[in-house]
Amino acid sequence: MALVDTVTLHRFRDDLREHFSYEACEELFNYYNELSDSTGGDIEFYPNDVAMEWSEFTTFQSMVDEYGNLLEKSLDLSLYENFDELDDDWEGEDGSTRDGLVDTFVSLLQAHTQVIACEGGSFLVNTEF
Repeated sequence: MALVDTVTLHRFRDDLREHFSYEACEELFNYYNELSDSTGGDIEFYPNDVAMEWSEFTTFQSMVDEYGNLLEKSLDLSLYENFDELDDDWEGEDGSTRDGLVDTFVSLLQAHTQVIACEGGSFLVNTEF
């Protein structure tokens, strides 16, 4: 038999605040709760393991810089150069939009790993792939 300690959102954030933003901690907490519910089992919480398993990118451009080479066969990466400087209402010559570029990149990256968009514009990427 083992002792089980239920981790609250407050404790989860507190244990991971050195590694992730407030919003990212909440998304990860929800992710692990949903994972536990879907598998029907408890998940052991080791903050250092979570910190090593996920990376938070505070800008979309930083995620493109890190993972763009993985998707270069599927995307025209020139569209993503200086992405963070594009206005929200930007539209490319081919009719693509800023939001459409984000959705396309995230969708293709999700074929390789898990990506979670956080409130505030950051992204969490599971680095265990």
